[in-house]
Amino acid sequence: MNMCRIIAKDEDEVIRELTVADLPDLARYADNEKLSIDVRDAFPNPYSMEDAEKFPAMVNCQYPYPLPSSV
Repeated sequence: MNMCRIIAKDEDEVIRELTVADLPDLARYADNEKLSIDVRDAFPNPYSMEDAEKFPAMVNCQYPYPLPSSV
């Protein structure tokens, strides 16, 4: 089993940290023109596997661990 940090959970859902195994799905789901229209101008379209591989580092720079207790 791949161990990762759980960020939040309730009875039905779990929000956990992103893992390397998630990156192909991230690239596949993020490569969506409709999504890119509704998010920031910096969101790439098309969204590639290379973009997905850069995403965790970008997030960690903006929100270094530990996450604020309000999240």
